[in-house]
Amino acid sequence: MLRTSLLFVAVFAAFCTNASAELIFESDFAGEVSPQWTNNTISVSPSGQRFLGTFGNTGVQLNLTGLPEHSEVRVIYDLYIIGTWDGNNPNPNAGPDIFSFGISGDVPIINSTFVQWRGSLPFGQSWPGTFPLENNPTRTAASEINTLGYTSRFWDGGGDTTYSVDTTFSHASTSLSLNFEAELKDSFPPNEVWGIDNIRVFAIPEPSSLLLLVFFGHALALRRQSAASLEYIG
Repeated sequence: MLRTSLLFVAVFAAFCTNASAELIFESDFAGEVSPQWTNNTISVSPSGQRFLGTFGNTGVQLNLTGLPEHSEVRVIYDLYIIGTWDGNNPNPNAGPDIFSFGISGDVPIINSTFVQWRGSLPFGQSWPGTFPLENNPTRTAASEINTLGYTSRFWDGGGDTTYSVDTTFSHASTSLSLNFEAELKDSFPPNEVWGIDNIRVFAIPEPSSLLLLVFFGHALALRRQSAASLEYIG
């Protein structure tokens, strides 16, 4: 009975959080950039990958309207960190180098540093945590390293790192403005840039009343069965 109950809960949770999510925007930037972006700059990496960027301290917004009824939004994208990012380095001429993401005008959902330049050691990066709360090793949680083909004129760092970002947050409005930006301290801005690729945005509705009724009905039935079993044993 316990195994069946756990299976029911797992299936119910998966249905509520995934099966009902509606894809409302996606782009791999292989073609024309959607007018929903405030900056349509496209770069092609040395390996031939097209992506949105590159950007330095310039932010970019994705503005979406006409969203269906929902209670949460899930955003998935590849973040490209390129060049000699200095992570948590406190030297004001070097770092910290921070990327942030969130709803425009609100406190960032992601506010993290990234490090690629070995000259910034022992200062690491906060990702996949939040700056300034964590200090993790260089390229922690990277999904790909040096696959875009970028090189650095500095012997002790640079190149490129891909991070797979997947975040879900509360949201219910019919419009949504997502903000992507960085704060980079290098005195040579072209040495530290970033870009976005393979983005998908999902609207997640609240579980329907019927599904909740089924869930709580199942829980009540289990409780009654347990009570009956205890009474029989007694």
